[in-house]
Amino acid sequence: MNILLSKIKPCFGYLASGLSALMLFASCNEGEGLGGRASIEGYVYEVVHFDDNYSFWADTTKNGKAGVKVYITAEDDDQVLDNIDTGPNGYYRFDYLRKGQYRVYAESKDKWDNQTLEIKNVKIGSSGTSIAEPIYYHRGDIYNTAMIKGRVWVKYYTKFEDNQGNTAGYIPVRINGQDSVPATLARVFCANSTDSTYIADFRSNGEFVFKELRPNKTYEIYAITKVKISVDSPYKNLEERTPVQTVVVREPYKYYPDPEVGDPELSITIIENL
Repeated sequence: MNILLSKIKPCFGYLASGLSALMLFASCNEGEGLGGRASIEGYVYEVVHFDDNYSFWADTTKNGKAGVKVYITAEDDDQVLDNIDTGPNGYYRFDYLRKGQYRVYAESKDKWDNQTLEIKNVKIGSSGTSIAEPIYYHRGDIYNTAMIKGRVWVKYYTKFEDNQGNTAGYIPVRINGQDSVPATLARVFCANSTDSTYIADFRSNGEFVFKELRPNKTYEIYAITKVKISVDSPYKNLEERTPVQTVVVREPYKYYPDPEVGDPELSITIIENL
């Protein structure tokens, strides 16, 4: 009998050690992560930015977006626990999660390959399935872009002569009683303010709009003007830039200058000779 007990006692010791290790393992796995009995599921929808007339509801596809990579992390940790591609209807699901708070997200990219995380927070229990709010995946050339708009005016000058018939100078001419009128076919330019590198130009009909501009940047806007020539100039017209105007572009999906924050209207005047 004593011999039997002596053999059983080590077994109880091993069992106790195993239980302790199991309890220690369980205590080390508290909090968010894999190894649980809960799940998170949801859908990803596509928002296509066709043009600057952006409307969230009009531009969002009615069906889910397939093939979008969805990631999951703990709410207070950036380490990715798992990722999955959405199915044909935009559906995704993460299983075997422990109780806690999580983030699920997809990455949207703009035309400059800047990434924006579309994040949804989800709180789950120790079991069962929790539904995440829809994730909206954005794409298109207008995504995350802003616009600059303004007006172009033209003032006309004509020469006048002295008593001997010689050109004495140039005087402004009023058109339909106006000192300046909308400039048609005026060429307006947009450039980076940091180094004045060319971005785009626009052939104006009195108004101009530059689209697909990166937010949170400053731009230079100017036009080419045919300036009033001096009496001694051998040229009929002399082209040069108008004074450069700087425009600060802040948020996407807006026109700048923004009168709502007190920005003055962007107005350029060119000069031409009759």
